[in-house]
Amino acid sequence: MSNQERILLVDDELRILTALSRRLEDEYLIDTATSGISGLKKLKEQGPYALVISDLRMPNMDGIEFLRQVAKVSPRTVRILLTGYADVPSATRAVNESGIFRLLTKPCSQDTIQKALEEGLAKFRLDLLEREMLNKTLRGSIGVIAEIVKLIDPLAYDDQPKAKRIAGKIAQVLGIGQNVKLELSVMLSNIGSVTIPFSVLLKLRSNQNLNAEEQQILEQIPKASRDLVMKIPRLEEVAEIILYQAKHYDGSGYPKDKRKGEDLPICSRILKVSNDLVRHTGNGLTPTKALEQMEAEKGVYDPKVISALREVLYAQRHNKGRSSQGKEGGKKPTEIREVSIEELQIGHTVARDLKSILGTVLLPAGTVVSDETLSELKLKTNHTKPEEGVFIFE
Repeated sequence: MSNQERILLVDDELRILTALSRRLEDEYLIDTATSGISGLKKLKEQGPYALVISDLRMPNMDGIEFLRQVAKVSPRTVRILLTGYADVPSATRAVNESGIFRLLTKPCSQDTIQKALEEGLAKFRLDLLEREMLNKTLRGSIGVIAEIVKLIDPLAYDDQPKAKRIAGKIAQVLGIGQNVKLELSVMLSNIGSVTIPFSVLLKLRSNQNLNAEEQQILEQIPKASRDLVMKIPRLEEVAEIILYQAKHYDGSGYPKDKRKGEDLPICSRILKVSNDLVRHTGNGLTPTKALEQMEAEKGVYDPKVISALREVLYAQRHNKGRSSQGKEGGKKPTEIREVSIEELQIGHTVARDLKSILGTVLLPAGTVVSDETLSELKLKTNHTKPEEGVFIFE
């Protein structure tokens, strides 16, 4: 039995709890709790559990309320309620209203309990399999969509790995952790560019000034992206994040509605900061200078997200400083030479911005080359060629 298929038994009568546990522990991984409150604590601290069995009559928190709370804390856990014959009518209503998987009346035979457990575990396994298949299908579909958009607007996706990495690190600093919605939002944030005339995209990607009409067209990308993502099942929240990716923290910007500040999705606020940092560094600014410019734009960004970005960039600079110190006590490199991208190696320090033939910065000066750097550079140069070789410090 896998760790994912543990069972939690909850009953305030220790004698009954011990007897039930002994009947089941030879075939199942069993944990116990003597109250709804301690059961919830165990669920939060030691979960997830595949299945929870609870008695109905317990002090302070009865079995119905406990299982309702279980559904909130661990919605994928299968729930079974044990009750006496006198409580069957009220318990039946609770089962119908709250989606409890089974209602078992006491006393239960070994066969009855074992059959209910096997059916409950089978449901848990099937739900898990369906979720895994759906997630793989969803991610695969999104990957295909992203590849198609790359063919139409390759530069829009050249910096996507960097934006995703920065957004993920900001989320970690803010205590959000790994956030699938944020990751998908980064991947799909520019899908609306397929609706934009190619002439406008060309001017945008080559940093030419746009006229008022072209700028208005450009402002429609978040809405167009949202409308397209809304057609994908289960991505409604991702669509909302994408819609507000360009909205300013003070409420200005697009879309023109009343939402602002903390009322904006936190992932939208992170997406705004990470995308704008990548845009600024792509135009030749160092990350530090880009951050300074963004800090000067009052009301545009969430101060908490900007503070998190500052922490991320500080950590990156600190790590670069350590990795660039050689065996001679950190002696500064003084000579510069040009190498091809194929000759670029982990540990090299980039001396000049590596730019594409369109002027986009592919690799900023000061970058200490890592395995991740080489992977990103290979991805970028599949779509846009550099104007020259890479200049590195000796």
